Amino acid sequence: MVTRKLVWGCLMMLLTISCTASEQEEAPDITASRAPQPLDVGQIEQITGLQGILQDGEYKIAVPQNDLNVSVDGFRIIPPMGLTTWAAFIPTPDGGMVMGDFVVLEDEVGPVQQTLIDG
Repeated sequence: MVTRKLVWGCLMMLLTISCTASEQEEAPDITASRAPQPLDVGQIEQITGLQGILQDGEYKIAVPQNDLNVSVDGFRIIPPMGLTTWAAFIPTPDGGMVMGDFVVLEDEVGPVQQTLIDG
């Protein structure tokens, strides 16, 4: 459940960022050096419903997937071994960028991919 909320929250943030960037009236001057806009951490928390950590200009939300029971050859896989959903937001001159990993179940892959494609 937390994964789904984080996935959809991050997708909404991406759409917000991309829509804001596409609303610019003139082409950006790529030769000009502009300072990044500060992140709106409150908006990120409101959209995702989660709190993260702001460190060195990066705001990161991490959610260990303790609700999954995964094993490989009888060995239990725990969240620090790759079962943690996370998203890191950094400021850019045009708004922000997000990067992360989403832990999804097999039946969730298709809908998430389609939402990203529809973007």
